[in-house]
Amino acid sequence: MLVVHPSSMPGSPQCVDNLVGEKTAHGKRLCDTQGVEDIWFIFRDLSVRAEGIFYIKFTLTYLGWQGNLNTGEFPIKMLETVCSNPFTVYTAKRFPGMIETTRLAYCFVQQGNKIPTRRDPTKRLFNEVNDDTEDTRKSKKRKVLNKSL
Repeated sequence: MLVVHPSSMPGSPQCVDNLVGEKTAHGKRLCDTQGVEDIWFIFRDLSVRAEGIFYIKFTLTYLGWQGNLNTGEFPIKMLETVCSNPFTVYTAKRFPGMIETTRLAYCFVQQGNKIPTRRDPTKRLFNEVNDDTEDTRKSKKRKVLNKSL
């Protein structure tokens, strides 16, 4: 997987090793928000080190079948290559803030995938209402007292 800066496109793209995190993913059979099953590749921890506009070049490779992995004797077969839409990477100072977690991400989490998501605001409101009971106030008070001891 490569991070490519689009301004380098007139000739061959300038590939820079600025991509950090999990650069590989196995295909998983998952249902989308409409209940349609498909194969999805989840990259849950990727970041780019440099500021600018980039796209990611993904390559689907064939590594072997049922334990018959490629030993390096033969070249790895590249099945398909696709590029993401361009995206902007900001410095910490110019970062506009996190976007809300998508319904698709929540859908994948409900199917057992570990994807970092923002707290669901409806759940937070529900918990805040339930947290305001006599028992939870006493429990919170005990925790504060235990920390101070």
